[in-house]
Amino acid sequence: MKNEDVGKKIKQLRISKDLTQAELGRQLGVTYQAISNWENGRNTPDLQTVIKIAEIYKISVDELLLLADPYEGEYEPKHWGVRFLLFPILLLPLSFCISQFYLFSNTLMSMNALALFIDMILVLLIGFVKIKFRKNFYLLLTLLLVVVVLATSLPFVHYFNLTEIPYLHEVNQIESTYQIQNTRPESLDFKYLNRNIAIMYNPEYPDIYWFDINNDLEEMETVISTSNKPVLDVEKVGDKLYFTSYQYVNQDFSGDFELYSVNLTDFTITLVLSDTKPYKLFSKNDTLYLYSLQKTIMYENSSIYKLEGNNIALIQALDVRIVDAYYSNDEFTLSVNLPDSLNNVYTYNDLLEYQYKYFENDDQETFYLRKEETKLLTTYNGELVQLYGNIQPTGYMAEVENIHVVRSGFYIDSGTLLDSNFIELSMHSFYLENWRSGDGQFIFSTSPYDKYICLDGSTLYQLERVSRQVDQPLISNNIVRNILLFSSLPFISLIVTSGVGKIKRS
Repeated sequence: MKNEDVGKKIKQLRISKDLTQAELGRQLGVTYQAISNWENGRNTPDLQTVIKIAEIYKISVDELLLLADPYEGEYEPKHWGVRFLLFPILLLPLSFCISQFYLFSNTLMSMNALALFIDMILVLLIGFVKIKFRKNFYLLLTLLLVVVVLATSLPFVHYFNLTEIPYLHEVNQIESTYQIQNTRPESLDFKYLNRNIAIMYNPEYPDIYWFDINNDLEEMETVISTSNKPVLDVEKVGDKLYFTSYQYVNQDFSGDFELYSVNLTDFTITLVLSDTKPYKLFSKNDTLYLYSLQKTIMYENSSIYKLEGNNIALIQALDVRIVDAYYSNDEFTLSVNLPDSLNNVYTYNDLLEYQYKYFENDDQETFYLRKEETKLLTTYNGELVQLYGNIQPTGYMAEVENIHVVRSGFYIDSGTLLDSNFIELSMHSFYLENWRSGDGQFIFSTSPYDKYICLDGSTLYQLERVSRQVDQPLISNNIVRNILLFSSLPFISLIVTSGVGKIKRS
């Protein structure tokens, strides 16, 4: 033990308490000159004074006289539940909330990556800040990494559920060979060989456009040439695509009707049958049905036919004229035209036996139908209503013919994006450069909805889902957010390490 070393220790302890030499001297009952002599190593305090100094600074006499290191001692780990469960669990949502605050307008994958990055920083800080004894540290690190991967993949996904708040951002675009004509285009969306397929065509114009959404944007589109035959209707049944063509000849609406099948493997087209009157198509499971599309001036009833080979067989002659038809939920739903220009929606069972009608009173309004996976839509008094068993008004005023159904549960009405309850989403819920309101916007999605393709005019856009839950962040300045984020990391790490372990002095 040297006088100089003891003096340096006394000076270090005095300064740590923000005391002057005079103030320490008053506490010990000595002059400030005595304190100065001790600190300069000229002499040392007596035993009684040493004991008083140790009591003031709450250390042992051995520590004061440099016989023991005050920071040496036995490592006493806290309970394993606190070290390995409580603090890692608290760490994960903390880092995830920071990432959401920081990347409020970026993708879910980016937020997960940032959360993982922050967790790694904090784990490293846990290993190197305030920890003198690292027993079981690597076990803690491994456990944290496992929990991070699980936490950023499973429980927090619902909090950032992008199907509830869809926000689609343009990532790529190309010019399409598809051209929207004067009439509103028709679309057909289905799965084939686990591929997401969208069909587009313009009624009474040639060619069918096939979009394989699983492909890259540049290889997505295929033109199915109809050899200049105008397309009337399209329906997919099994592994074939059927389309009809009709060209009028005279005023009684007799003409050249043709039904073609398209092999979905190589897109070869085969003529199935010809007739002089037009038919519309719909399907039941793997069976193609046709109904006569009467367009004569005099009222005529419709009949329903089934395709058998290259012929059609009469299934049922009805006492109404069919306007539109769908099969779903083990029943046929038909929009019908009655004498005296009245209309209604009828349902028939699987054997085409009449069951009931949806509207108690026949109406002058013609009911067109639009089908999706769980709903059948029509328009009544200018309002969209849902069918199947009963009538459910939606509260949204629109023509059903203008509604485009997107597989992921929302709709487009002439360029306006609607959610599954037909509520207009905010302007921030959809983004597409040069987006315009009109009839030319169609969106097709893959399942489980991680890829969206938008057709707008003659341009094909690829969209991706983006988290947009904070339209107006509390701190809008990006530089300030960066400073707050990264300056908070050391502070957070110090809090977290308090749960790792503590030193028990001897």
